[in-house]
Amino acid sequence: MPKYMSDKNGTKLLDSLRQAARYARARKLEPGMRSTMVPKPLAAKDVKALRSKLGLTQEGLSVVVGESCKAIQSWEQGLRNPTGAACQLMRLLDQRPSLVKTLQHAV
Repeated sequence: MPKYMSDKNGTKLLDSLRQAARYARARKLEPGMRSTMVPKPLAAKDVKALRSKLGLTQEGLSVVVGESCKAIQSWEQGLRNPTGAACQLMRLLDQRPSLVKTLQHAV
């Protein structure tokens, strides 16, 4: 049987797996570990509902979130999902609709 990995790399891999298992059990980062939060994507109906709530057209929402109008259309049709940053921004706008004016004038 061919050997694909050196013993040294195999040991490193096992150590990493053990570290990941400890993190999963304790949800506590160990020194040298990093964590990335990936926001749950917004559903097509949620994007459309937010846009309606804010009183914006697809073009208007595209200006506020910094995406193309085509992107907004594809999100609302469920063809694509908004990126992490766009999701976070839209969630923030849902909680603080007054930010729309600020973002419209920031362009």
